[in-house]
Amino acid sequence: ALVISSLIGLIQSGLYSNYQMISLAITQLMAQIYGAVTASVGNMNVESDAAAKERIFDLLSFIEFCGYAVCSVCIFVGIEPFISAWLGSEYCLPTGCAFAISFNLLTIGILQSTVIFKDACGIFFKGRFRPVISCVITVILSVVFALCFGIVGVMLAPALSRLLTAVWYDPWLVHKYVFCKKPFKYYLKTLGYLLLGVLLMFLARLIVSFITGDSWLLFVVKVAVAAFVAIALIIAIFHRYAPFVWCRRTILSIISRKCAL
Repeated sequence: ALVISSLIGLIQSGLYSNYQMISLAITQLMAQIYGAVTASVGNMNVESDAAAKERIFDLLSFIEFCGYAVCSVCIFVGIEPFISAWLGSEYCLPTGCAFAISFNLLTIGILQSTVIFKDACGIFFKGRFRPVISCVITVILSVVFALCFGIVGVMLAPALSRLLTAVWYDPWLVHKYVFCKKPFKYYLKTLGYLLLGVLLMFLARLIVSFITGDSWLLFVVKVAVAAFVAIALIIAIFHRYAPFVWCRRTILSIISRKCAL
């Protein structure tokens, strides 16, 4: 916000605060949900071998990708209709800002499983300088992108800084000190998750673009359609993927036990 108000203008900074408020609320909610497993991961780190830890890590990575991907899609599709219905269309920023907010959330989600394992397994001290480097890169990118691309560039800077540092370095720490192996396969999987998340965002946006108008009802309809598209495609793509099969069996088992009561 400081970079935006200094280099772009106070009006743009005020409009940005509306977007940031929505993004932070969702980010904090998701962090509370997924962060609850940190203690369980800490216990598993003591009791299980490296292979079992990696299986849980892959499972958490998939679950978090699904949750954050759906949220990113809903934000990309719904944040402008929400602002329009709430304050008016004149308070909306360019569409690129909606993508920047959504992509930033997606990159945060991709890292959640790594953050959980790093904290639970006690290796955060080994990467103590990484946050400082990330902050410096974020500030530099924010200033440069503000001058080159305007407010969209500033909003993209945190995500790009995360890709340049945390997205590769933190997983490297976890794989080296927890799984005792190289993270090459993880990097490929993460790249696939990111590309799929972006594809889901633009595909849902394209489909929802046929629903025109600004109202609270249409906002709910657009978000519901976007969430349905994202969930349906995730199921179609991952229906044979081992973590998805485990999630499906677990959910069906819980439902069957509830129905038996």
